Amino acid sequence: MCGRYGLVSSKGEIRDALPVEAFFTMEEELDLSPRYNIAPTQVAPVLRRDEEGFSLEGSRWGLIPKWMWKRHDKESDTSASKEAGFINARVETAAEKASFREAFAQRRCAVPVSGFYEWKKSSKQGDGKQPHCIQMGAGAPAGYKQGGLFFMAGIYEPWGEVPGKSGQPKSSFSILTTDPNAILRGIHDRMPLILSPSQLLRWLGWSTAQGAVEDSAIPEPCPSSWLEAYAVSTRVNSPDNDDSSLIQPLQESLALS
Repeated sequence: MCGRYGLVSSKGEIRDALPVEAFFTMEEELDLSPRYNIAPTQVAPVLRRDEEGFSLEGSRWGLIPKWMWKRHDKESDTSASKEAGFINARVETAAEKASFREAFAQRRCAVPVSGFYEWKKSSKQGDGKQPHCIQMGAGAPAGYKQGGLFFMAGIYEPWGEVPGKSGQPKSSFSILTTDPNAILRGIHDRMPLILSPSQLLRWLGWSTAQGAVEDSAIPEPCPSSWLEAYAVSTRVNSPDNDDSSLIQPLQESLALS
C-alpha cells in the first residue's frame, strides 16, 4: 500500500517534468509549500488532463465514491468528509470494483511526489515496524532524476453534490497499487503504481481523442533500478511531524536529534 508520502517540488518543477509542451494551469489556492509527511484525509496536489492541457489542483486523499455520499445528507459535505475513504486501490481489480470502476475508466489522475514511505516489520523493535523512505534512485528513467520528482497513478471522484464548494476540495483521490518490485518486496507486499514520463501521458490519455484512456496503458511495476530505499526515523509515524529531517537516513537522523 501507500499510506504516507512527501512533495517538495515547485509548480515550475512539476510543469517541467511533463514530457510534452502543453497548456498547464494550477489552482490558485493550491499551496505548494514543501511537505514531507502527507497523510490520508489531507489535501494534496493531483495532475489531471483537461480540455486545454493539464491542470494541477488540490484533492483530498481518500477517495469517496458516490455510494458513500448517499449515506449522508446531500446538503452536508461536513459529515461525509469524516469518512476516511479509500487511500489505495489495487490496479488489478480497480476496473471491476464498484467503488473504483467509473473513476478508473473516466477519471484518472497522477500524483506528484518526491518520495513515499513504507513500513517493514522489525525484529529489533519487537512488534514495531521500521519506516523506510523510497525515492528515485541512480537508475531513474529519462525525465526523472535521483532524489527528484516523479508521478504515481491515481483515480479521483468529484467532491460531494457541489464539487469545489467554498471551503471544500474539488475532489477526492486514491493511489493505485501493484505488486512490489524486488527493492520493495523485502519491505511490503504492495507498492504504488509509479509512472515513467511516457507512461504518465498514456495513463492520462494524452495521445488519444478526447483524453480517452485505455486499459493497455496500465504499466507493470516499475523496475527496481529506478528506486532507492533506506530506513528513516519513526518520527514519520506521526502526521504531526512534517519537516526535512523525516527523509534523512536513519543514522544521520539519529545524529541530528
